[in-house]
Amino acid sequence: MKKIFLLIAAIIVVLIIPLLLSQPSFNGSAPGCSGSGCHTLTDGIVSVTALDNLQVEITLSGTSSKVAGELVDQNGNVVTFVNSTNSNPFILTAPSAGTYRVNAGYKNPARRWDSSMVSVTDLLPPAAPSNLTASVNQNPLSVELNWMDNSTVEDGFVIEKETVVADVYEIVDTVSQNVTMYVDTNVAYFTYNYRVKAYNVAGDSPYSNVAQVLVPVELTSFTADVKENGVLIEWTTATEKNNMGFEIQRKTEDTWKTLDFIKGKGTTTDITNYSFLDSFIEVSFSGSVEYRLKQIDFDGTFEYSETVTVDVDFTPDEFVLYQNYPNPFNPSTSIQYKISSRQFVTVKVFDVLGNEVATLVNEEKPAGDYKVEFNATDLPSGIYLYKIIAGSFTATKKMTLVK
Repeated sequence: MKKIFLLIAAIIVVLIIPLLLSQPSFNGSAPGCSGSGCHTLTDGIVSVTALDNLQVEITLSGTSSKVAGELVDQNGNVVTFVNSTNSNPFILTAPSAGTYRVNAGYKNPARRWDSSMVSVTDLLPPAAPSNLTASVNQNPLSVELNWMDNSTVEDGFVIEKETVVADVYEIVDTVSQNVTMYVDTNVAYFTYNYRVKAYNVAGDSPYSNVAQVLVPVELTSFTADVKENGVLIEWTTATEKNNMGFEIQRKTEDTWKTLDFIKGKGTTTDITNYSFLDSFIEVSFSGSVEYRLKQIDFDGTFEYSETVTVDVDFTPDEFVLYQNYPNPFNPSTSIQYKISSRQFVTVKVFDVLGNEVATLVNEEKPAGDYKVEFNATDLPSGIYLYKIIAGSFTATKKMTLVK
């Protein structure tokens, strides 16, 4: 009895199991049938995508169980198939380029199948590049483009730039395969939009994302020259785009100071010359001085220029006591003086009878220009004298208080 049971089991393994695992024969005289039953033709459950290298990606909808499928050539011959797979989508590879019918189906939740036509080639157009970025280089003025290569079959890339007409692009250049960077030197100070596509003998890819970049005001020169009455700052622009103007900034030691603001030309392609005189001579400074420009757009964005450096020596070469200002005054006035070497300095105010009414300075000072304020709120109207003593230098001047 045991031998009979084993014999029956062997027959089941040899005969029944192959029938259950046999190809569904979607293209045969009984479409979608196998040893375990037939499938129902159901429109829309099969979608196909032609890939590179003769491959076809097949996706079935309406199931989470195993699927099967086949490629059939134009003569009705099944050229390749997958009898059962848990992969969905799955891939079939054609033996050669051409047009094929894709038949595919599944058993659960119900026996269904569908078909679709697909054309495969040895080579498809490449995938679109992505992550295109654009940045400005100042020296020399240029725009650098970088992107991600998403294909292994491209022959190269086409770089395009938008013209002055919106959404109309022109070809800037082409680069060879695997190159993912390009520098456009044909730029002025303007806003540019770029896009890139890949190509091969089979066709072009879709375009990448559009990358926009603003090339700011173009400085063609920026100089600082020491003059007798200060430092002359001069600069020239070749073009300007939305330029509100320039802050002129100066640094001595570690601190930048804004000296003034010069209005820009807005948007222009004309060459424009600018200048500013820094009356730095009044600061009595000796050493290196740095200057830079802060170019500001109307939308508030800004960019700093490169710095220029000059060596100055504006320490006084003489002792001077200047006339107070304003004069006459009420109730305060400024008294300015300069000394050419370190000295103990006193500045005092006297009435016309020689009585001292105020001491404004009484300390040692290095060479330099100085200004001191005199407030006569508590004094009566009249003529007063102010006197400086700095080493061997002595000077006296008159001033008038009018209330």
